[in-house]
Amino acid sequence: MDYGTAGHFVRWLREENGLEGVRALAREASFEDAYGIPLDEAIEDYDQNAPWSYPDWNTCRGGPLPATYPDTWIYEITVACDDAWGSARAAVGPSVLRTIEIETAGNYRLQLRGARSISIVACQLEVLVDAPADDMAADIIRESAGQRLPTMFTGDEMHEVRLEPGRLQLSLLVEGDEATVGFELRRVSP
Repeated sequence: MDYGTAGHFVRWLREENGLEGVRALAREASFEDAYGIPLDEAIEDYDQNAPWSYPDWNTCRGGPLPATYPDTWIYEITVACDDAWGSARAAVGPSVLRTIEIETAGNYRLQLRGARSISIVACQLEVLVDAPADDMAADIIRESAGQRLPTMFTGDEMHEVRLEPGRLQLSLLVEGDEATVGFELRRVSP
């Protein structure tokens, strides 16, 4: 079993039966002692009844950026390690998380000034019972942060993306110890 499937199985056990069984397993109890049924029965139940995807435990962390105008966000954002939503990796540089709520589907123009890049990932806020269709027509999909890799855009360029309604998490990355980033996202057509 791969790591992702194992994690999904343990999440399903926790969601269906509470935390005590998982704690018992961590204390090295047998599966049957922890859950009262053989592991094979639990796996069969999981295969038949588990949802396709659960929301992440920390869905969409990051300070919210309210729209400055309808369907428009224009901000100067300081990116530094000591920001409440900031972090740093020595090989990459400081980054900061923010979230936005898209209310209107459409084509949006994204422009950054002073950033190395921005990653945008859709937030999964609810359990998805079934897998989404393979032909979803959007650069950034709203159904699940885990369905596709984050979409990354380089800084100091203009990008056009198709966005659907939902919450997005933005991760702004800069070079150096600290920088102020010009961030602009605005809807340009339906």
